[in-house]
Amino acid sequence: MEPSEEIRRLIDRWMVAIREGDADAAIGRLSEHPGALMVGTDPAEWWRDVTTNLQGTFNCSRAVLPHMIERGNGKIINMSGGGSAGPLPYGSAYGISKAGILRFTDTLAAECAGHGVEVYAMSPGLVRTAMTEFQIHSPEGRRWKPEIGRRFEEGADVPPTEAGRVAVFLATLPHGRLVGRAFGVADDLDWIAGHVDEILEHDLHVLRLRRAQA
Repeated sequence: MEPSEEIRRLIDRWMVAIREGDADAAIGRLSEHPGALMVGTDPAEWWRDVTTNLQGTFNCSRAVLPHMIERGNGKIINMSGGGSAGPLPYGSAYGISKAGILRFTDTLAAECAGHGVEVYAMSPGLVRTAMTEFQIHSPEGRRWKPEIGRRFEEGADVPPTEAGRVAVFLATLPHGRLVGRAFGVADDLDWIAGHVDEILEHDLHVLRLRRAQA
């Protein structure tokens, strides 16, 4: 998918800010996720959810990266989320796209090594958005994702300012040792800041296939 006109305008504002030195970080977030059984999902709708999140993230990163590389610094924070680290029944397209964002993030971080650009992924937690409102109130959402409404009733959602807190943490890290990794609102950021060596030693906060050792 090509960027929508709204995304193009946003990217234009990012690039102006980057060129003028007023922005050091770009945060990309695009989401759709009505919920449905995979076998009964329209293929075009399933693929639209994947492209909205995954290719949309690619489009935003591709737009701002040349300017960051040109000036020799910058940070990109991609939005991961539900389904990125485990199965997401009745939300396969969304979960697959979010897992893909994790792999895209650590791959792009490796490609940016030596250019002064750091790339991270961030999970904003359960936030009240147009997507979650649809899941709560629509017949499709109540059928396939009833747990979303229950979690809001239980107060398990978080304010969007929590995502802002994580974004500021990542954007102001004094080193680039954690690039390519994913962090979220549920993480203890003070612990992370004090245990960088341990995170690297055990290869934590990344998407990996763990194999049994004979």
